[in-house]
Amino acid sequence: MKKILISILMLAPEIVFSADYHGAFAYNIRTGQAGYSLNYFDEVDAINRALNECGYGCKIIARFKNACASLARSRSAYGWATAIRPSVARTNALQQCYKYGGTSCRVLKTVCTKGIYKRRSPAYPAYRNPPPRQPQVPATQGNRNLKYY
Repeated sequence: MKKILISILMLAPEIVFSADYHGAFAYNIRTGQAGYSLNYFDEVDAINRALNECGYGCKIIARFKNACASLARSRSAYGWATAIRPSVARTNALQQCYKYGGTSCRVLKTVCTKGIYKRRSPAYPAYRNPPPRQPQVPATQGNRNLKYY
């Protein structure tokens, strides 16, 4: 039994030891105050931290786990989004802000938990370490009509 357990730990340490990291965004619509939390093992702790950072009258607008989140706002509207990549979260938050009547929306804050780099989905298999690029070389030396690939 020990041999099986040791072999599982050696073959898949990421599965056994990886933790879920929670985060939250809190926002006050009247004052524009915002607060966030990152990298909490418990979702309730993440929510409480975001509310404490934001202050009186704030509500939780986003909860996320092993992901990025972004908050965008203008004078009349706000938007938020979560995604695996920070750029996608920013873009989607801006779209939501404009969708709900914002005229000059800007990103207020974008944050990512630690767990985003541990959990890779098939859509984004290597977020931090992209595969090495192949050098561009001519297809053949003799034929000038062939282009580089």
